[in-house]
Amino acid sequence: MSKESKDVKLRKHISKWQQVFIWVIAIAFIAGIALWALAVNYTPGAKKIKRTLEETVGYLTKDGTPLKNETYWVFPENVEEIYGNLLAQYGNPSLDPVIEEPYVKTLITVDLLNRKLMLYYAEVNKIKPDKNKVREEIKKAIDEVKKDNAKLQQIKVQYGSLTNYEKELTRQKEEELTIQAVKDKLGMVADKEIQDYYNKNKEDIINKYTKAETSYVTFSTKEEMETFVKSAMEKGVTQAASEASLTMTDYTLNKGTLPEELEEMIFDATSTIVSFPYNDTYFVFNVKSVQKVDTFENFKKSDAFNEIVTDLKNEKFGENFKKWKEENKVAFEIRDAVYKTWYEALTTEGKDLLTAYKKFYEELFTEQEEVRTDIPAEQKAAFLVVADRIAASTDTSLDVVREDVKEFEKKIILSIYDQVKGSSLEILRRMKEYFP
Repeated sequence: MSKESKDVKLRKHISKWQQVFIWVIAIAFIAGIALWALAVNYTPGAKKIKRTLEETVGYLTKDGTPLKNETYWVFPENVEEIYGNLLAQYGNPSLDPVIEEPYVKTLITVDLLNRKLMLYYAEVNKIKPDKNKVREEIKKAIDEVKKDNAKLQQIKVQYGSLTNYEKELTRQKEEELTIQAVKDKLGMVADKEIQDYYNKNKEDIINKYTKAETSYVTFSTKEEMETFVKSAMEKGVTQAASEASLTMTDYTLNKGTLPEELEEMIFDATSTIVSFPYNDTYFVFNVKSVQKVDTFENFKKSDAFNEIVTDLKNEKFGENFKKWKEENKVAFEIRDAVYKTWYEALTTEGKDLLTAYKKFYEELFTEQEEVRTDIPAEQKAAFLVVADRIAASTDTSLDVVREDVKEFEKKIILSIYDQVKGSSLEILRRMKEYFP
């Protein structure tokens, strides 16, 4: 497997203090899903006003120089709009304003910049979306709107007309399909590559993806089991269970759950009814379906095929896109100090933690080893991510700073508390740890 890029690391590191909403968002980023694309609050195009780089939270660069085209810039309102859409989509959960909010907004910022990178790649390489597919999807969306009079009236109020809405929808769809075309091109995987991957990883694939969808019932004696099996063979398992007042429990059997000889009875069953004793209990399984990946042909027919091919395409895309960016010296720069600091904290691991710790110390502390008072609490909170990683790391090279990190973390927490008081539950929790 190739080395992970910084933005992949960013999506993967999820700390214990983050609630379910954060997990959902982070997992979506890992999967490459732009959640806000599923529920965008379209707004009519405003009158074009020339913007400046100083207004941005981030932008693309070529040879280290910012691109002049505003298309490749990200503004605060872009991040805030998506953040608001996400909260609304998930029932407006209350996020910790000092820790969880900047974390999510950093994810959004980075994802927007990565999307800009793909659109820039498309421009340079003259990649266009399929016009027929755009028209087809827009027609389908507009037809659905026309069927819902309440939604139609809402759109007319918001946009002035259905035509204006259609124009904005078309712009969004063209962007979406352009990005997909870039991913398809850079992530193309040949059949031979899939075959080679299967051959190389066959044993692991068999162990992970062999499964049987079943339902089962248990008995305390062999006689009870045999009586039920006889009834099930004659009348069907559903009728037999009903007459015996038994409830069948649905169960997905994965390889490695039971002793191998018992699993083989289920995975290689010639009958839908399989029975055997196990651990002083008598089991009867109703085998509904079996997924086997013991041959490449069986693998191609399984759910595992799409999952693994998708992973291979994503890996190939990541490698090729990274190579293109490096060869063409194309990158992004985050201007916003809070998001920039969080990005650095979230993408740093291993031996690089020492470098990040020293950099953050220089940025956040005075020469008198006191926390600076002119820095936002959200920016200071990123230090806690690095501190947590150093504390959890088994790398002995970090031993020289562990005690210092703990002491400076204590100062950071106290400083943030002085700024935000009780608005951050995580800071309150840590305050209780350090100042019981």
